[in-house]
Amino acid sequence: MHLLPEKARPQDKGEKARTHHTQVLPEQLSRAFAEARVDAGISGEDPPIFHEIRSLGGALLREARWTLQQVQALMGHGSELMTDVYLDGHEAVCTGHSLPLPPCTS
Repeated sequence: MHLLPEKARPQDKGEKARTHHTQVLPEQLSRAFAEARVDAGISGEDPPIFHEIRSLGGALLREARWTLQQVQALMGHGSELMTDVYLDGHEAVCTGHSLPLPPCTS
């Protein structure tokens, strides 16, 4: 059994919602993304949020011929419907970069 030092243990960060003491909670991820965005100097009236970037990544993978099931697995969605919700509304994006081909499923 491993224990974190008392000072490193979460005291008020949704401790009861964790299944493991080092589990990252969704609000922590969103908050860290917002801090990174500020550190990178990205600002404005409507700066991108974590889920918009995540959604765009999924849409780019679909554009690169990944199947819906492969994108669903990567994004950790429980249903294809949720993946469709994330992918909906993205226009084709021309980045000039080639994305990796889908992972082999054989």
